[in-house]
Amino acid sequence: MSGFAIWKFLAGIGFFLYGLQLLDRVLSKLAGRSFKKYLGRYTQSIGKAIFGGTIITALLQSSSIVQLITLGFVEAGIIPFKNALAVIMGSNLGSTMVGWIIATVGFKMDIESLAMPGLAIGTIGMFFFQSRKNVYNSFRLLLSLSMLFFGLGMMKETAEIIVKNLDISHYSSYPNIVFVIIGLIITTMVQASSVTMAITLTALNANVISFPAAASIVIGSEVGTAMKTLLSGLKGTGNKKRAAFGNFYFNVVTTIIAFAALPWLIRFIRELVGIKDPLVGLAFFQSLINLIAIILFLPFLNVFSRWLEKKFTRGENKESYISDHLPSISNLAPDAIKDECTRLLQKTIEFHDKVLDLKHPPANFLGNVKSFTRLSGTTMQEYNSLKLSEGELLDYILRLQTEELEEADHKKINQYMESLRNTIHAAKSVKDIHHNIDELRESAKDQLHDFYDQLQEDWKTYRQELYEIVDIIDPALLISKLSSLMNEAFNHQRNQNEIIRMQLINGLLEEVEASTLLNIERELISSKKSFVRSLAYLQLPFEKASEFEYFPENYS
Repeated sequence: MSGFAIWKFLAGIGFFLYGLQLLDRVLSKLAGRSFKKYLGRYTQSIGKAIFGGTIITALLQSSSIVQLITLGFVEAGIIPFKNALAVIMGSNLGSTMVGWIIATVGFKMDIESLAMPGLAIGTIGMFFFQSRKNVYNSFRLLLSLSMLFFGLGMMKETAEIIVKNLDISHYSSYPNIVFVIIGLIITTMVQASSVTMAITLTALNANVISFPAAASIVIGSEVGTAMKTLLSGLKGTGNKKRAAFGNFYFNVVTTIIAFAALPWLIRFIRELVGIKDPLVGLAFFQSLINLIAIILFLPFLNVFSRWLEKKFTRGENKESYISDHLPSISNLAPDAIKDECTRLLQKTIEFHDKVLDLKHPPANFLGNVKSFTRLSGTTMQEYNSLKLSEGELLDYILRLQTEELEEADHKKINQYMESLRNTIHAAKSVKDIHHNIDELRESAKDQLHDFYDQLQEDWKTYRQELYEIVDIIDPALLISKLSSLMNEAFNHQRNQNEIIRMQLINGLLEEVEASTLLNIERELISSKKSFVRSLAYLQLPFEKASEFEYFPENYS
C-alpha cells in the first residue's frame, strides 16, 4: 500500500505541475492588449510598479508572464530599468497568493471531489468549442485550475497514508539549513515555487515536518525560483542579464534575511499576529518575507539599478552591432556610416548561416538536439540585435541633422540608408521562415530533407559570390557581377518552383508541404534581391544602384 501511495503522491505532483504549466499557457493567450496597457500604466512610478506587479501577478498567478511583458517594456524604452526591478519585486510578492489559496481552501475542503466537475466540464467544453478560441481558452482555464486542485487532493490524501509508515522522529534533528537546501533543490528542479509550497503545506498538514522546517523550505524556494531566469539570462542581452541577476540577487538577500531572522519571524507570527493554524501561518510567512525584502530594498533601488547597469554594460554580448563611438564631426560621418552598413551586411550573412545551420551541420542525434537548441534560443535575439543596430544608426543620423552637412554627404548618407534598409529586409525574410527550415531539417520525409540540403548548398554558393563581389572596385565589373547574381537567383527560384510543382503533381508532396516550400523559395529570393540591392547602394552611384530596385523586369 505504501508503494502505491508514493506513486499516487508523485502523480499528484505531476497533475499539479502540469496544471500550473497549462495555466501559464492559458494566461499567456488571455494576456492581450488591454492587459499590457494596464501593466504599462501601472509601471510608470516605483510605487505603482510594485503595486501593479503584486496585484497583476496575484490575479494571473504567473510571475513569468508579468516579468516577460515588463522586460519587453524595458527593451522598447517604455519604462526605466529600475521600474522593471520594482515590478519583479512586486511579482514575487504576488506569486505567494497560491500559498494562501492552498492553505485556506485546499486543506479545508474535499477539493479532489470539487475538482471533478471542473475536469469534466473543462475537457468536454474544450472538445466542443475548439473553433471558438475565447470560449476554448476559458474552458482550458477551468481545466488547469481543476488539475491544480485535483493534484493537490491526491497529494493530501496519500501524504496522510505515507506518514503512518514513516518514523519522522529523526527529521527533527536536522538543522534548518538542510531544509533551506531542500527547498532550493526542489524549486530549481520543477521551476515553480507554487509546487514547492504545495508539497511543503502537504507535509506540514500531515505532521511530517515541523513549522520551522517548513518555513526553511519556503526560504530556499525563494532562490530556487530565480535559478531558471538566471541561467537563461547568462548569454542574453544587457537588459536581460540585469533583470535575471537583479531578480537573483533580490531573492538571495531575501533568503539570507529570512533565515537569519527565522526564530523572530516565527514568534512574530504566532505570538504577535496570533496565527495558530500552521498552514495559514506558513502562507503568511511567505508573504511576510517578500514584503520585508521589498521594504528593505526600496530605499536602495536607485543605487542597485545603477550598479546593475554598470556591471552589465556592452561587452562581448552587446545588444547592438553598432560601434560604441561614431564620429561627432559631420564630414567624417558618411564613411563611418558606410563602415557600419558593411558591418551589418556581414552580420546578416552570418545570421543566414546560423538559420540555415551551415557552420555546425548535425551528423547525429546529439548534433540535431544541439542544432535545434542553438537556433531556437538565438534566432530572435540576433534578429533583434540587427534591428536595434538599424535603430541606433538611424538615431545617429537624426542627430547629424542638427549639423550642417554638405549636399554630397547628405546624398551619400541617404544612399547608405537604402543599403541598410535592404540588409535588414534580407534578415527579416530568412527570420520569417526559420521555423519552416527547422521542420525541413528534422523531417523524416526524403523529399523535404533533400530540399533542406539543397537550400544549404545553394546558400553556400550564393554567399561565396557575395563575398567576392564585396571586394570589387570597378563599377562596370560590379554591375555585371550583381546583374549575374540577381539572374542566377531568379533562375534558381524558377527551377526549384518547377521541381516542387512536379513533385506535387506526382504525389510526392502534399498540398501543404508544397505551399510551404514555395513560400520558403519566395522569402529566399526576396532575401537574395535585398542583398544585391544592399551591395549596389554601398558600392555604386545612386543612379546605377537604384536600377536594381526593378531588376530584372522580366522576372518581376
